[in-house]
Amino acid sequence: MESFGWLNEWYMTIAAIVGGVVIATRLREQVHELRKDVDDIQSRNTFVVLTKVKATQEMHEKQIGGLWEFLNRIRDRMDDRR
Repeated sequence: MESFGWLNEWYMTIAAIVGGVVIATRLREQVHELRKDVDDIQSRNTFVVLTKVKATQEMHEKQIGGLWEFLNRIRDRMDDRR
């Protein structure tokens, strides 16, 4: 048993190192999973913003088309009076 006398002196240090490695590994895994979640959320947010922009663009295109139709009707009325 004298050959393991160093173990009695160093067991707390060894336990702390092993515990630190285990905690560091778990934290690394959690950070990796959280990074995936953040990337997923950001990609969804991008999709939502893109959808809103497309809807706004379509609305503006309809409004512009309506303005051109209105302008053409006014021009036709003015041409009919001449």
